[in-house]
Amino acid sequence: AASPDGRVADLMHATHLRLHPTEDALDAGQRLLHERLPCAPVVDEQGYLLGQFSLMQASRYQQRQQERTFPRGRITAG
Repeated sequence: AASPDGRVADLMHATHLRLHPTEDALDAGQRLLHERLPCAPVVDEQGYLLGQFSLMQASRYQQRQQERTFPRGRITAG
């Protein structure tokens, strides 16, 4: 195990997967699943870190999309 005063690079899992801010959230989630990663960095065209995107965020996005398609409410007979 790395010591507490170690470098960040020594403590973090390296990944080559980087996401772009214009990438579709569901596609990004699929890429994370394929790579078996819980999250990945979001970088701009110059490679600057903008943040991170996680499977949890992809799941929430998918849930919101489904709620728009199938809104919750009472079932009515037609």
